[in-house]
Amino acid sequence: MTNFIINRANYWLSEEHPNLYLSKKDDLTFRMQYLHFSRIISSRDFNADYKEWIKDLKEEDYVYYSFSEPEKSEIYKIKTGEYPFNRFKEKYIREQLMNFFLDKNFIIEPFPKGNDLSIYEKISDFNNEWSIYRRYDLLVRANRKEIAFNVGSENTLISNNPQEFQSTEKIRIIDTKDNFIKPLGGREDIDNCRIIANRLKREQLGIIHEPRKFNYKNLFNQLTNFYNNQLLSIDTINFKIEAGGLKNVDPIYLNKVNLNENLMLFGKEKTDINAVTGMRDYGIYRSSPKATEVKFIFVYENRGDANQLHIPINLTPFRQF
Repeated sequence: MTNFIINRANYWLSEEHPNLYLSKKDDLTFRMQYLHFSRIISSRDFNADYKEWIKDLKEEDYVYYSFSEPEKSEIYKIKTGEYPFNRFKEKYIREQLMNFFLDKNFIIEPFPKGNDLSIYEKISDFNNEWSIYRRYDLLVRANRKEIAFNVGSENTLISNNPQEFQSTEKIRIIDTKDNFIKPLGGREDIDNCRIIANRLKREQLGIIHEPRKFNYKNLFNQLTNFYNNQLLSIDTINFKIEAGGLKNVDPIYLNKVNLNENLMLFGKEKTDINAVTGMRDYGIYRSSPKATEVKFIFVYENRGDANQLHIPINLTPFRQF
């Protein structure tokens, strides 16, 4: 019988929860608008110091927080047991992963699109000015006590030394303040940082993107090595990755999808688990503000089905060729 495995590993988490440290300055790992933060902890009783600390916060202000005690004086500590840890559990595990890989000299991207965490491992030198990194993407599934991980890129170029750039450039930088990868985002207070090579920079370096044939065996070996050599080394008093290898998939779960995790939202606020029937019955969820600037080609036998995608945004119906 075939043994199916998946690129996930279980973790163990202590029942002894950490303290929560708060700051009004952008100097801790995570942030949350005070409006939402106050709702999460509104049912908790705190001492007068906490009420004094929050008195000047507006709903739109951010509260910055971490689970590691910072070397700063302008913080407030919420002791373990005095806040709903389960609402912060996923962030705590992410911080544990960040701390581990920072100590292992990986470069960290704490808030990547589509993942909970991305880490970059140096593979080789491209030239004297640039190095080649492999990116691993991680997802924390706190409700299942598991970490999902995958290889995101084999050929990310990161500069070895600070580079000059304009604040208007669309690039990602390595912030000198915390050594995290962040989008530049037009910030005027950032200059001369190490950067991630974007498409323009790669073209200047003569790098042409060529599609690579997917190889399951190579990917399996890379993920297994990452698990054995890196993830299994995470073993602290409060958090560790369990031994046993990549997770086995129970045969009863094959060819099945958790419907609650597969719903898609379409027009008229209707949901469906099937993209085809959802688009056919309800149309698009929301029109694109750039829809008039882009031309689409839909391969449909039936012109009416194609127009169902197009007409809701008040554009000219398709012609059938």
